[in-house]
Amino acid sequence: MDSTCFTNKEYATEEIKFIKEHSKLGYNFAKLPAPRIGICGAIAPNSYIIDPYGDIYKCWDDIGNINERIGNITNIELKNSNIIKWINYNFLKDEECKECCFLPVCMGGCPNKQIKKSEKWCVTIKDNYNEFIDILVGL
Repeated sequence: MDSTCFTNKEYATEEIKFIKEHSKLGYNFAKLPAPRIGICGAIAPNSYIIDPYGDIYKCWDDIGNINERIGNITNIELKNSNIIKWINYNFLKDEECKECCFLPVCMGGCPNKQIKKSEKWCVTIKDNYNEFIDILVGL
């Protein structure tokens, strides 16, 4: 295991367990996901993150990785190669996303994961929709 975080499938499994356990206590966390209009601030043209050192990033996940910074507030010159990948991001270039029935809900998932090709970051309902529907019908 390379990470202490869940994979999408592991999270989807835990999410269903959580919903089932808490529904017994009278809580209702089972709601259908809504279509998303925006995906992520990282691909928005005027969205930036500035860390405590003045380094500028497009994505929260990249903070602290100097190779991913796009500049610094003390230096107006921005690193074009790191900006271009965010400007050019288009989830419809991925055939799997383009054909996916959950596309209106996730809009391609996490752009950073897609850009780095490290993994898909789909909505959890893609992995647990059968169990999720059973819960909704049973409520």
